Amino acid sequence: MLASQSSTNMPELIEDVMGCSDDSIAIQRVLDRLAACGGGSIYLPGPRTYRAVGLTWSGNADSRLCIFGDGPATRLMLSNTTGDLFTGIGGSIDICDMEVGHPVHGASTNGFVFKFYGAFANVRRVGFHNGFNGVYWGDGCDQCGATDILARGLKNDLFFVDVSASAPPVQPQHGNMTFSHIRSQAYSTNTGAGFRLVSGDGMFFSHIQVHGYQNGVIARPSASRSYLANLFFDQFTVDGAGGPAIAGPGACFDGTDNMLARVYFSNSWIGAVAGGRGLHAKNTQVFSWRNGSIIDNGTDGAVFDVGCEDCSMGGVIVTGNGQMAPNTYSGIVVYGADGVKIFDNRSGATINGTDSSTRMNTQKYGIHVVLPSTINYEVHHNDLRGNLSAGFMDGGGTGGRRVVHDN
Repeated sequence: MLASQSSTNMPELIEDVMGCSDDSIAIQRVLDRLAACGGGSIYLPGPRTYRAVGLTWSGNADSRLCIFGDGPATRLMLSNTTGDLFTGIGGSIDICDMEVGHPVHGASTNGFVFKFYGAFANVRRVGFHNGFNGVYWGDGCDQCGATDILARGLKNDLFFVDVSASAPPVQPQHGNMTFSHIRSQAYSTNTGAGFRLVSGDGMFFSHIQVHGYQNGVIARPSASRSYLANLFFDQFTVDGAGGPAIAGPGACFDGTDNMLARVYFSNSWIGAVAGGRGLHAKNTQVFSWRNGSIIDNGTDGAVFDVGCEDCSMGGVIVTGNGQMAPNTYSGIVVYGADGVKIFDNRSGATINGTDSSTRMNTQKYGIHVVLPSTINYEVHHNDLRGNLSAGFMDGGGTGGRRVVHDN
């Protein structure tokens, strides 16, 4: 039985749909009824599995919609291998207390479970199981996010954020996203990201574990979209275990096509990215990582690439990287960046079992400044013992401010 309650506080029950192979028509009828009267709530009682595809909701700025269930006892599953389960446009949308996805492991081939546009849309206490993509936040979404999420078996992206069509002052810069207390293990042949960020301003990530995705997080604004700025990560874990044999960086930040600025990490961990780097930042303005670990990745641990400005890393354990080819890749690598500070880090092999890496003697250099175009950099007070070739390899330029000491 589906129960709904309109914003006029007039409860209503619709026909019994128990036993149906597809509940789309029954649920859509309730959505349409609530949209016509300004919003309301839909209760999906458990224990029960509901199957649907192509559900839509369109509200105005003042409308509110809540879809909720009885926790794990309520399962809302895609009834087809392609298509989106639910698309919500406008108003305030809250989806909570249920399990969603696809009933068959590895069966879904396209689409999102939830898609939102121009809404204050939040997903809380929801379990994602199987399926292709999780949640998409599109143009005009603001004050949105996800909290208390358990996700297993997704084949592509868990969360996709692209909320701003153009940069100020043309349009307001949307965002204000919050993600917290999320645990996710991807499908074994995942081809996506735990978080794919294209546009927005002001996003907060805390107490998050992302396992087995081809990329833990990709922040890459496109040429046709607005900028991406002010990203804050705290206790953010990317673990490549269980993912594809060939993977991209655990965390990738690339502002080549549009502005990417002000990225901050604290107390975070990236490890076991089998085929790629732990961290890769390119054309990023202001990047900071304080405390945590980058360990046991396939190639370089952390790379500050061309176009990076005012980037820093301090208090981080960077050890056991270069697993694909020992004595080829390094712990921390700096290319043609400007204004890089690397200090108080431990970058090398495990010594006396005191560091987090379970493997040793794989990194070529602890820190490698590669290109003469790298200027205005500081490298000091780093522990660089135990690397195969050298602790520090300085190939930077001499035209700027260069400070290297006590390594």
